[in-house]
Amino acid sequence: MGQNDSGRNVPRMSRERPPGASRARRSAARVPAAPPIPPVRARYPSATRAIEYQRMLARLVEARLTLGLSQEEVGRRLGRPHQFVSKSETGERRLDPIDLWHFAVAYGRPVTDFLPPWPGAGDGRDRA
Repeated sequence: MGQNDSGRNVPRMSRERPPGASRARRSAARVPAAPPIPPVRARYPSATRAIEYQRMLARLVEARLTLGLSQEEVGRRLGRPHQFVSKSETGERRLDPIDLWHFAVAYGRPVTDFLPPWPGAGDGRDRA
């Protein structure tokens, strides 16, 4: 029920259809719903959990210990606190390529010493 200007309830007018006519619906083509996309983390584990990343961190620690440096000394070389070195080595802080480059410079080694070999590259002796 609706209200008229005086505020009284009056019945609403309904649309009249011929007898036997059904309610017309728009015949828009329905597109089937797409299946839900699984979260990215379910398909791809975090890169910091990858075995290659863990090996890279182990190579960083090995390089530091081979040079006989403490985390404090490496931190001084990098201009960062020793916690930065500790968290980087344990994987608590993710290393970006520039950080890895800084570590390589501090240890006097090429960046490639810390990275896994390129798939199918062999040992590098077959290159010119």
